[in-house]
Amino acid sequence: MAGGVVAALLGLGATLWGTSGSQEPARQKAADARVKPSPSQTSTAAAVGWQVPTPAVGTGPDARIQSGDGSWLTSTTYVVGTPDAVTAYRRDTGKQAWSIPLSGNICGASRTQNAAGQVAVAWAREKKLRAHCTEFGVVDLATGRFLWRTSLPRKNATPGLRISVAVTSDVAAVGWPGQGGPGASAGFALSTGKPIWAAPAKGCTSEAHAGGKELLTLSMCGQRYKVGTRDPGTGAVTWRYTAPASTRDAWIASASPLIVALSASDTAPGEERLVSVSDQGRELATWKTGEKYETGCGYTRADCGAVITTPTTLYLATRNGSGSNSVEAYDVRTGARTWQYTAGDDRTLVPLHTDGQDLIVSMLPSTLDGSRVLRLGPDGSAKLLMRMPDEVTPPDDELVDSGLRAQAYYRDGTLYMHHAGSYEFWGGPMVMKLTTAR
Repeated sequence: MAGGVVAALLGLGATLWGTSGSQEPARQKAADARVKPSPSQTSTAAAVGWQVPTPAVGTGPDARIQSGDGSWLTSTTYVVGTPDAVTAYRRDTGKQAWSIPLSGNICGASRTQNAAGQVAVAWAREKKLRAHCTEFGVVDLATGRFLWRTSLPRKNATPGLRISVAVTSDVAAVGWPGQGGPGASAGFALSTGKPIWAAPAKGCTSEAHAGGKELLTLSMCGQRYKVGTRDPGTGAVTWRYTAPASTRDAWIASASPLIVALSASDTAPGEERLVSVSDQGRELATWKTGEKYETGCGYTRADCGAVITTPTTLYLATRNGSGSNSVEAYDVRTGARTWQYTAGDDRTLVPLHTDGQDLIVSMLPSTLDGSRVLRLGPDGSAKLLMRMPDEVTPPDDELVDSGLRAQAYYRDGTLYMHHAGSYEFWGGPMVMKLTTAR
């Protein structure tokens, strides 16, 4: 976005944006004709509720990268990672509810919160270029305080490349691959911070973790990738799945159901296929992804943010290579496609999260068209939930990316978005709320 336009948008603050009426392009009218407003809403016309500007950060070749991994929603606040802090904003007003200062930049954060509203965060020890990620703790989102915090051994520590952080009701874990040597892994009792394990499983050199109902661990053991569950008391691993010998890289794309992303390439930046795995470790279904689907997996990421699941369904968006894309739903046991929904011309769909049996999808803004939020039902039918007016430069431009590095949340006629990537050249807001409420 052009700097002058961005400045003007930020200056508008919570100004309401009017609808574009008869100026709406004909192609978008055709696309919107296929979706119906949700019966629980009186209006789908959306406006900027509030926004938080991006803080000033250093620039230049010697400047450290500052970003803000982490995005969680509570009943009263929207909590996000910010430069050198974890910060909560009130959902109704956007005013800061609390902020926890950190000694350096956030290196990684758990993608989910546990049932008690707690998240895990790893951050750098110092505010300097290439500072190592040796600090770790659990944050209570209700109180805005650390449940506990600790320092990790500096040995084998990295500046944060592909660090993974996960939390369950029992365990908080962190792991990362090594730089030319063994990686690291550590697990802690959630309630006390007591160490459970302090190294990868026996015979393994690096680990990545994914949270949920149970902690799943992806380990490099010898020349094979393995996925297992960790005992919350002892840290012992029960192996569930071993990837084929040809696998050169792997990710846990979904913890429940277990879906693993696999790559057989030594040079490609992402995966080539997804595999769903039963609780007994049996491969159920395989999807060839390659250049067709957007998964969010990549060499620098520990997760696959664009892979959305329910216990029975996998949702994938095709890449936008011809001006538009589609969202497809698959049975996780059989691999069969159950439905497909296609965007209108020059539009891109991004699956955000599930809501019961439905899928919440963002239709990204384009140069002329405002964004939309849709609810896709289990039969592929669509309901229009939110509709931003058509502007030359939409206020929410690029806040939701197709790889979904930062989780966006739709709740009760409101969409919460957060830019988690580097802020060095980012000209838009750091946090924004769009709403249909008046």
